[in-house]
Order: sequence, then C-alpha cells, then structure tokens
Amino acid sequence: MTEIDLRKRKWDAVEKARKVNVLPRKKVPPLSKKDIADIKAVQPNAVFFTSYASDNSETDSASDDEVNLPPTLVDLFKSSASVINSDSIKVHFSAQNCKSLEEATKSQESLWKQHKAGRLTSSNFGVVLKRKKWLDKFADSVLFPKEISNVPAIKWGKTKEKIAVQCYVESTKSNHVDFEYEPAGLHIAPNDPHLGSSPDGKINCSCCGKGVIEVKCPFKHKECDLS
Repeated sequence: MTEIDLRKRKWDAVEKARKVNVLPRKKVPPLSKKDIADIKAVQPNAVFFTSYASDNSETDSASDDEVNLPPTLVDLFKSSASVINSDSIKVHFSAQNCKSLEEATKSQESLWKQHKAGRLTSSNFGVVLKRKKWLDKFADSVLFPKEISNVPAIKWGKTKEKIAVQCYVESTKSNHVDFEYEPAGLHIAPNDPHLGSSPDGKINCSCCGKGVIEVKCPFKHKECDLS
C-alpha cells in the first residue's frame, strides 16, 4: 500500500503540457456563381441569402420579378396550423407578387417546380371536383410531385410542344387583326394562391381579345402522319 500514489492528478496541468500538432486546414474556395444558383434553386428563401454579400453585381443584383416573388406554399407550411380553421390561415398575395411569379417562371423551370408544389393547378381541377373523398395518394402527388421529365411521353410532349405552338401561330395570325403570342408562366390567384394554372401560351388580338393556348401531343399517335 505504501507504494501506491494516491495523489489527485492535475488534469489541467497535463493538458497544458501536452503538445498538439495542428495540421493546417484546407482553404475553402469562395462560392461560385453556379454554387449560389444551385442553392437558390433548391432553397430560394434560405437564411444564407440574408447575410451573403457578393462583389459580383450579376450575382447580388436581382431582377424586380425575383425581388417581388411570393413565398412558396411549402415555405408557408406550419404544422400548428392543422388545428386552425381555414379562414384563420387564409393567405393573400398582391397583384405584383402574382405578376412577378408569372414572369419569372416563363423561362425558369426549377422555379416553376418550386412554386407549383402544393398547388392545385388546372391540370388536376377535374380530379378534385370529381372526387368522392380526399385521396392521400393524390395529396402526396400535389405536395411532393415526382420527377417525370425522363418519361418518354413527357419528353415527346415537351419536344413537340414548341413545334405545335409555332404551327398554330403561323396558321392563326393571318386570320386575326394584330395577333400576338407570348409564352406563359405560372399564374396564381391573389385571393386563392393555392390555385394556379400554367397554360402553354397567351394570345391576344384586336378582333377577339385575350386567350390562352393549351397544347396536347399524344404519345400514342407519335407515328401518325398529320400532313
């Protein structure tokens, strides 16, 4: 027993005396334009963008349409709201919000997908109106749409849609006064922003007024000669 050292060890002294070889950390390169664009495509309202400042004017200067974009429905979701009546969680967007969203989604497919998630659009209005009860699978398809861009029928439709629109415009403009066509983005209702529509184009003429284009390119008829 006399050979046992019962003195309390001074851990602080041991830690101070210990030598630690610290390896130099690899320097993290600054974010590129592509990195920032990728982050914004996934989470456009991320807190990161409130503190990030770029020296590049092309990166930190957003268009008026992007600045005035409304939040996505996914961003507005709150689990606590599930016990509140529908009138209490009513959301309204300004006319400028809706216009900016329509303009911004004309050419930005990733942004269109973000704002379409959770919305009932004209393509599924019929399903909602005819339903006898709410379907969980249908709700999942609205809230969490699957990636279908590589489905053959979808690829066929996207490829032929532009050709179909061009043919329609060429054959129609000679029969109307001051005929105009322009692509369309995602349209939402200011007082009912959970509803939306994405027509394939907008038309206008002095003789008939405004209208929309909806193109269908049936995959089952892809071998047909329409000439």
